[in-house]
Parts: sequence; structure tokens; C-alpha cells
Amino acid sequence: MADAAVKTATNHSDMPWFQLDKGLAEYRQGQFSSAKDWMQQALSESGVDFQRDAQALLVLAMAQQELKQTDKARGTLAKAFEILDNRMERLDPEGILYDWVGWVIVHALVREAEALIEDNARASASP
Repeated sequence: MADAAVKTATNHSDMPWFQLDKGLAEYRQGQFSSAKDWMQQALSESGVDFQRDAQALLVLAMAQQELKQTDKARGTLAKAFEILDNRMERLDPEGILYDWVGWVIVHALVREAEALIEDNARASASP
């Protein structure tokens, strides 16, 4: 399904979402370099939808970590947290209710990214 979505017209308004989905599918299949590329494409229109941006940054951070780009992964994770911290403080209750599914996905990706990146950082710091 992700393959079919990204083969639609490139000017489709949901193309960044399709790219995010394709990148997540690639990540889940262990294709970390491809996942990184797809996340960067999804982020080419950043600033329009903060949840999409946060999700793409979280998956990008995990792909970078899997590619042993630990410093980049930490920086990317920090960018995702910055977006989430700024938006969550100002978000009205209707915003959460309107897209509660997106929030569930964001929070699941946050837990996964933190565990992957922080666990690896602790492991590499251990003697």
C-alpha cells in the first residue's frame, strides 16, 4: 500500500504523508537508509503539519541510530521533542480530540525512539 501511495501524482496534497508511511514501512523492514531518505522527503514540506513533522523526525532519528549516526540521531530526536513541546503547550483540547489517532502514533514513536537511542547511548558509554 505504501508503494502504491508514493506512486500517485507527485503534486498530491497528501504526498508528504505518503512519504512518511513509505519511510515507516522501510524502517520496519530494516531498510534504514531508504527509510532515512523517505523521511527527508516527507520533511521537505515541514511546518505545515506539526504531527507529521514530529513523526517523520522520530522515524528519521531511529533510522539514523540504526545507521550508527548517533549524534545525528540525538539531534533529530531533540528537534522532534522541540516541536512536540512547543505545540503541546499551546494546543487546544479540540486539536487533541480532532486527531487523537495522530497523538497515539506520536507517543508510540516517542517511546520507541527514546528507548532505541538512549539505550544505545548508555550501552556505548558503559565500560
